[in-house]
Amino acid sequence: MQQNDAQIYYTTDGSVPTVDSTRYYGPLFMWDYDFTITARGFMPGFNSSDIVSATFMKKWKIPGDVNRDCSVNIIDLVAVRNKLNADPLSGDNWQMDVNEDGKINVLDLIMVRNRLNTKCP
Repeated sequence: MQQNDAQIYYTTDGSVPTVDSTRYYGPLFMWDYDFTITARGFMPGFNSSDIVSATFMKKWKIPGDVNRDCSVNIIDLVAVRNKLNADPLSGDNWQMDVNEDGKINVLDLIMVRNRLNTKCP
């Protein structure tokens, strides 16, 4: 059963959303920093929905900067080496799949090596 009267409200400060929070109308502007959205649905005559949260992280500006310090360096190279053949979908391993081919392998190491000493603009 579809209910068109439901409204979604969200916060970005970690507080619990209420009907006084920001109402969701559509796609959100992607901020220039990491943030967490906490959302909850409301519909007259019904209990409010469960509270859900999702964290969005700005993708680093330099491929190979896996620790997101705005510099591709030996620390990034060692981090990728330590995760060789690990599951990129486990934990935060996705950061080590530098070439985004679904694997953490020597190709990712090569990409990081080729970008050593690159810094954010």
